[in-house]
Amino acid sequence: MSKFYFEIHYVVYRFFRRRKEDSFGSILLACGAHWCLYIIFLTIVDGTIQRQFGLSEPFIKGKFEGIECLIIWGIIEYFVFFRNERYLEVFKEYDLQSDNPDMKKRLNRARLFNCIVVVIDVIGLYIFNKLNAP
Repeated sequence: MSKFYFEIHYVVYRFFRRRKEDSFGSILLACGAHWCLYIIFLTIVDGTIQRQFGLSEPFIKGKFEGIECLIIWGIIEYFVFFRNERYLEVFKEYDLQSDNPDMKKRLNRARLFNCIVVVIDVIGLYIFNKLNAP
């Protein structure tokens, strides 16, 4: 599971590295992009649960809960990626193995996963918007 977590971040990291970002900026952008996708997904799920079960208040009530999520996410990302610059070691290994057919297959799966998350978010936002329209 942790390999896949690194791989989905590596795909986005490599995308930003190709656009002439430095390595630290690229990993920050990769983590930020994943955070945005997941917070959108959680908001959609939260709104859907609220609507389906007739709850009066959403679980994510406002800015404070969003900031809490950001802080918790940041702590997790720090321990997984930034502590002792672990991401550099892992991503260098991925760069060396990038020509390996098995690694190509795993990175294609990670790329597909990222695309599916984006598609689910867009479709979910569209449906959520239609459900909440007056």
